[in-house]
Amino acid sequence: MEPDTRIEQDTDAASASRSTRVGRHGLVLSDESEHELPVIGAAIEPWRIASRDVPSVLDGLVGLGLETLELRVPWSIYGARFGAPEVTSSADAQANTDLPSLIEGCQRRALRLLVHLGPLSDVVDHGGLPAALCRHSEVMARGSGDEPLWVPRVPRPFAQPSLASERFLGAAEAWLAAAAEHLGPYAYPEGPIVAVVLQTQPDRLGRAASYDGDYAASAQRRYRQWLAEVYGERLPAGYPEVAVDDQRPPRRFNPADDAQLLRHLDWLRFKESLITTALGRLRAALSRDDGPDLASIAQLHRQSPGVAEAGASCALGAAEAVVDGAGVALTELRGDFAGRRAQIERVVGGSRLPLVLEQPWGGTVGWAPPDLPQQQEQLLTALMFGARGFVLDGVLGTEGRVAAPLTAAGRPRPGAELDATKRLFAAVADLRLYRRVRTVDVGLLEPRQLARLARLRSLLDPLPPRLLALSGLSPAALGARDGPGAEALAELLELREEVAAALDRARTPFWRLDGETDAVGGRLRVLLLPWVAAASPLDALLLEPSLRAALRRFADDGRELWVVGSARPAGLPEHRYFADVAALQRGLREAEVATTLLCAEDLNRETSGLASVQRGGERAGDGVLFVANPGARDARARLVAAPGGEDVSRLRIWDALSGVPLETREVSLPADGLRLLRCRLAATPTEQER
Repeated sequence: MEPDTRIEQDTDAASASRSTRVGRHGLVLSDESEHELPVIGAAIEPWRIASRDVPSVLDGLVGLGLETLELRVPWSIYGARFGAPEVTSSADAQANTDLPSLIEGCQRRALRLLVHLGPLSDVVDHGGLPAALCRHSEVMARGSGDEPLWVPRVPRPFAQPSLASERFLGAAEAWLAAAAEHLGPYAYPEGPIVAVVLQTQPDRLGRAASYDGDYAASAQRRYRQWLAEVYGERLPAGYPEVAVDDQRPPRRFNPADDAQLLRHLDWLRFKESLITTALGRLRAALSRDDGPDLASIAQLHRQSPGVAEAGASCALGAAEAVVDGAGVALTELRGDFAGRRAQIERVVGGSRLPLVLEQPWGGTVGWAPPDLPQQQEQLLTALMFGARGFVLDGVLGTEGRVAAPLTAAGRPRPGAELDATKRLFAAVADLRLYRRVRTVDVGLLEPRQLARLARLRSLLDPLPPRLLALSGLSPAALGARDGPGAEALAELLELREEVAAALDRARTPFWRLDGETDAVGGRLRVLLLPWVAAASPLDALLLEPSLRAALRRFADDGRELWVVGSARPAGLPEHRYFADVAALQRGLREAEVATTLLCAEDLNRETSGLASVQRGGERAGDGVLFVANPGARDARARLVAAPGGEDVSRLRIWDALSGVPLETREVSLPADGLRLLRCRLAATPTEQER
């Protein structure tokens, strides 16, 4: 078996005794066989399924090839049924809240369940919160003008809750405790529930920009407490010369010099701490002293991956220091291959089990979603670069999902969507894509402080990430162009992408790491740090002590730290230095790092790539090929190298989704398009090819 070279993280010593936990390829079910369940499934909204249709819906989902479902269980819909405070009736008078019957039906059909308990949800009004609680003045997050932080959900905007509000957190804990009491008896191994999904912020339209919020009185009090915990009574240079108890958070990006950048970067660090602190409290609420609960199964945090280089509002590694795993919702749809790729490379480099916890699949009335081929290409990009699982949103035709492969009653809806969905699940199961690994030796370090600086300087306010993405605007292009940190940020981001392009030219796969995990780099052989002279005055600010300590451990472990660019930071451990990208490419050849990203000759003379992912234990030349065209126009590519170095002419190649063989070694690719291919030596044809 090829080594799994993703980041290693220490897990709780008690995890071995838990019923389910995060593994290398999926969720480990701790029974006698230690079976590893792939997280390959679809999300459903059970309250929107009529009681009479539950059997046909479950049969329809099984008929698609599904073994795992995510049940969305919003607080505002099920709170009254579970006896949770703050809600006396379901927000949907027509809701079917009989979860036990559905769960028992899933168990009879051997379906495993993830249960999304929020407390935030993107699929119902008020973010899934009880309306009265959402409108409470002590619960509302506040914007920089002290106005409620409105989430522009159509047709009913709502005020985003403050994660510093004790009123909100206390009510959310009570909701999760009630849910644990009612659903605990169905937790694995007695029942089919294998994981809980928690969500602390709205994904699709959440207001996550630097100065959007939160300026609620409770958040400002917590900010001052955080400063005291981090710095004591003496704040560093760059802060106003007043006591900690009199400090106020910044409300816009206005540092006068480099020293004052620290205060703004700390503001984002504080906001991240609000998320992780709240997440810890929510996880603890799943535990009960008297009876079954949901604490013994895996807990996952669902979050947005963020926009472009501005990054996510909370690092995946920081979330995974609190819960078992963190996955992303790819709702900010990227139209370009490079953007999709970088997005998923950050997920794979930052999570112990890289999951896409929401992948759009089928349009919804009121939105202008991409067509099915675009959605499929986004998902294939995630799988190409290392995602180990996914949950499709839109498979069942409830709530106006006009392109769902199944009707609201679970009956097949003939058409391209149905065929594509069946082929996708069949291919994933047949190829076991969730278990396939590439040998990756190289990590590209993107320090978290640099992402924070990009977020500070990006114009996200007042647009939520999804609206910004749909507009086609770049947060970096709209951000401030001058002032402290501007030159360093621009040059570092440009150099970073030059290094990424150089790795592609060298056929070297890599992951992007933000340095937020304790074991930076895991089993990677080489860690690359791009650096420029303009960033030298910010060395201490951008490379935090915790990151420097992690780099020292990486080097002490006998692995290599490489610095690329016009300068190198002071105080680094032993490392190799490359003054430019050309020198780096020579170093890659000399180091003989893994080259599982294969070249393809592009007949249109634009850049194309061919990536190979093989499952260990099979003969050479038998594998999966993801072919990508990152160019701006359609292309035809010819395979010029084969997995394992075999003669290309001896390979049989066919489309893994359609089953259509490639008679030549040429592949047609649309702009920003992908193909998933299967290859095998001609001497060992498959039954399908015979």
